Amino acid sequence: MSLFGQSKKEIWKEVAAEIGGGYVNDTFFINSRIEYVYKNHKIFMDIKSPTIGTRDSIATRIRFGFKNPTNAFFSIRNKGIGSSIGEILQHSDVKTGYSTFDEKFIIKTDNEDIVEKLITNEEIRKLIEDVQKFELYVINAGGKLYDQYLGENETILQIRVPRIIKDAQKIKDLFKLCTKMIDVLE
Repeated sequence: MSLFGQSKKEIWKEVAAEIGGGYVNDTFFINSRIEYVYKNHKIFMDIKSPTIGTRDSIATRIRFGFKNPTNAFFSIRNKGIGSSIGEILQHSDVKTGYSTFDEKFIIKTDNEDIVEKLITNEEIRKLIEDVQKFELYVINAGGKLYDQYLGENETILQIRVPRIIKDAQKIKDLFKLCTKMIDVLE
């Protein structure tokens, strides 16, 4: 442990062990990550570094593949200054019927049934609210790391938190959110 508390690596290794997952060290091409398997779904948590020439910031991301035969898209993110005016004006915000949730989040989708299944689950709603600042969205391309784990008609659901998460409980809650979403999406 350093003068400033445990390092990300120490915390992530401990969380991986507690949840029954694994910790993979950095390699030249791949950042360190936590890997966890739940009902044949491989869930990854890693750090996404900013891409040169973009306005990206460093972020913790967690992702998994899920069956998506209709190739549906949806996203959930916090309302606020970061919400682009164009996005707000061009797309209608899906309302969930849960006023507290609707006040905090912008939801976009081309398949309201999927969003309804997720948001009507009280535990999922609570876990999403507890994440605070984040984006949750569907990615149709897996990338080098993930393609080998995607099955037919699967796409990736990714949660992106714009900071490095070193709070063990928040990390466990993100993995719990993923497992609850897998239960609903199966």
